[in-house]
Amino acid sequence: MKIDLVILAAGYARRFQGNKLLHVWQGKPILAHVMDTCQQVDFHAIHVVSQYEEVLALAHTRGMHAVKNDHPQKGMSSSLQLGQKAAKDADAIVFLTGDMPKIKAETLQKLCHMADAQHIICAAVHGAIRNPMLFPSCWFSEFDSLVHEEGGKTIAMRHQEACILMEVNEAEVQDIDTREDLQQFDNAIGG
Repeated sequence: MKIDLVILAAGYARRFQGNKLLHVWQGKPILAHVMDTCQQVDFHAIHVVSQYEEVLALAHTRGMHAVKNDHPQKGMSSSLQLGQKAAKDADAIVFLTGDMPKIKAETLQKLCHMADAQHIICAAVHGAIRNPMLFPSCWFSEFDSLVHEEGGKTIAMRHQEACILMEVNEAEVQDIDTREDLQQFDNAIGG
């Protein structure tokens, strides 16, 4: 099965008050932690969707496909749609946000190993759907219906009968929205 990864990295990060993806944490940008992990997994291709030239350049230097989002004001839906179109020839797509620096390669590999031609595979914490998520190609047309801040979870919630949940550690899939989140994150994992 040909599985592509789409890293979503186009948000405004208003609550963080700056580009959180390029914020240096533990010696390198938050996004670089995510990229390093993703490159340990045998994805067919990795696509990075962003409005930021610095992020696109970082993707390019790592051999990833940089996808420019010229309309980030349309919300997360626009990034998912661009990512899905970039990976349109894949058998499945894993979507991951670029602000999850503790995601593990083993988790992404397990998600890929669980893939089949019909089920949406979702990371979950105590039964609640989280990122990352894997969508086989039979679901790609669903992305056209997304608007504003709707994302993969919207599709998964519409089709819960088609979802397989993969329980993960909550700390691993915690995303960073504010500088306070980052500080709490450091404290929770021992810095």
